[in-house]
Amino acid sequence: EGVRVLATTTSSNAPSSVARGNNNIPAGDSSHHTHVTGVKTTHGDICADIVINCGGQWARALGEQAGVNVPLHSAEHFYIVTKPIDGVSVDLPIMRDPDGWTYTREWSGGLCVGGFEPTCKPCFRGGKVPHDFMFQLFDEDWDHFEVLMEQALLRIPALEHTQVRNMVNGPESFTPDNQYIL
Repeated sequence: EGVRVLATTTSSNAPSSVARGNNNIPAGDSSHHTHVTGVKTTHGDICADIVINCGGQWARALGEQAGVNVPLHSAEHFYIVTKPIDGVSVDLPIMRDPDGWTYTREWSGGLCVGGFEPTCKPCFRGGKVPHDFMFQLFDEDWDHFEVLMEQALLRIPALEHTQVRNMVNGPESFTPDNQYIL
């Protein structure tokens, strides 16, 4: 479904950006206004006093339509899923190791181990998500994942003898400093 800015006005309200929709965003005109009043979708217009940009990978393109800079870029995001491991249960806490750039959580009796490596791998030419891109994965890249796996092995030595079920490599949107946008 396409989505684009319905209208912008110059109001004293804080800058807002656009919400609702997933991909196939038509090109829109940038605006120097400060308040979005709704969105146009392929199912009709939606007027709103507050519009929240939940566009994920398309948030940057949606923001551009409202004249708002959303500092996001798409990068390949890697994680592995292991086969079941003795002692791993559904109530295992999620672990995050910011120093080692990794996270770990329970996944079907095994572990999901992924991370946010210091040098990411951009996934789209020119930083633009293709309009027809939806729910697709990229090829495995064990060489790129190595820095994360090395760190995970320091925290979870049992991984060395654990069978990996599969590696997943899909796009995620990130900020340049890997911090949250609220």
